[in-house]
Amino acid sequence: MSRVHRVRVSDLVRAVPGERDLRGPEAHHLARVLRVRPGDAVQVFDGGGRIADGTVARVDGDGVVLSLEAPRDG
Repeated sequence: MSRVHRVRVSDLVRAVPGERDLRGPEAHHLARVLRVRPGDAVQVFDGGGRIADGTVARVDGDGVVLSLEAPRDG
């Protein structure tokens, strides 16, 4: 069974499906602490009740690019 990594992001209300570029502490935690790789499952949440499922598309330098599905109420 694969692990789904969870990460908090801002502004899922207006988000659309597609790629989302993460920088800062969230990207650092995913890339350096959790050591995610392309294809790893993720679930992002905004702390306001919205969530979106997705996968890691790329890990590059100081950022992580996620490929996300449409956000929904969690």
